Amino acid sequence: MHLAATQAAETAMRRAGQAPPAPIAIEAQIDTGAGSCAIQQGLAQQLNLKPVGQARLNTPTSLGVPADVYAVRLVFPDQSVLELVVIEAPLRGQSLQCLIGRDILAGGIFVYNGLQNEYTLVL
Repeated sequence: MHLAATQAAETAMRRAGQAPPAPIAIEAQIDTGAGSCAIQQGLAQQLNLKPVGQARLNTPTSLGVPADVYAVRLVFPDQSVLELVVIEAPLRGQSLQCLIGRDILAGGIFVYNGLQNEYTLVL
């Protein structure tokens, strides 16, 4: 999948005479335990994004850690596009850069076939 600035952010960058950064190819994982979508720290900076707010991040090892939130565009392999607000989180020790949380899953149909180790996500 790809992570990009929102259409509005890209338009604002162009108006300011800046070229919007190219979307970033990222590895993502569906996490039914995550309430919100999260991106790895540093990705928003690569896209020249500014925080749109803050949230409290709760993980299995910490509660209430302040985290910046960003408006982003996610482009899925089937070319589905979602613009949403994501939390920036330290996804240390992981090969992935994005967790797909229930905020995204709530807008679609997610089916996991454990016998064939396949999943389908229709947004």
